[in-house]
Amino acid sequence: MTLRSRIATVVGAVAAATMLTVTSASALTLENDLASSTENPGNDTICTSTGSWSQACFYADGDWFGVKDTWEDGLSGVVAWEVVDANGRIVRYGHIWNNAGSDAGWRFKNKDLPESAREIVTFRACRGSYSTLHIQDGSCGAERSAYI
Repeated sequence: MTLRSRIATVVGAVAAATMLTVTSASALTLENDLASSTENPGNDTICTSTGSWSQACFYADGDWFGVKDTWEDGLSGVVAWEVVDANGRIVRYGHIWNNAGSDAGWRFKNKDLPESAREIVTFRACRGSYSTLHIQDGSCGAERSAYI
């Protein structure tokens, strides 16, 4: 093997390893959180309409989510959310669970969302099993969106 061939092989291997690292690092991870705070975070609120199973709100001042389980069925209320950048790409997403039961009322979770120009948070209320972190198919209501 010539020196030129060896250099080309090494450069190709380094480039492939770099691409693999960049691709792995940029993969999104589903963020699952438990809404445990009972203190209402404020008034700057956008909420979903009350659904059959749960309700969700986003509090823009401080990046809080609220979720309320509205149905006594043994499942949890959950807010499914995502942050979309100005180019339409999802940059973060997750679920915030209220497993305290329908009698417990609202539960809140603070998230540190990016605050750059034209990023949007979209969210909706769903129901699911907190023990398996599975959202029940067809349980999510209409989406709401807000600029962060």
